[in-house]
Amino acid sequence: MNDAATATPGGDGGAEAPVPAVVAPIVAAAGAHVPTLLRTIEQRLRQVATPGRDALDASAAATVSAGGKRLRPLLAVVVAGPRVADAADA
Repeated sequence: MNDAATATPGGDGGAEAPVPAVVAPIVAAAGAHVPTLLRTIEQRLRQVATPGRDALDASAAATVSAGGKRLRPLLAVVVAGPRVADAADA
């Protein structure tokens, strides 16, 4: 998705990657749990793709930081519904 206009999940200016503006209404309509879970997913992606010592680590970090790979997690969170937020807190 190369949409120049973006919005931040939750709109709180967090460190997560912005979502394309065309996706923001879906995030907002999906429920209050979605922005929180998207932030958690983004933080976890960045943790596991932290650059290390080898080329694979650097490639993983570059791939995650490039963005554009958030549609599947968004769809999974929307389809799972609010109960997934409860499971994430456990």
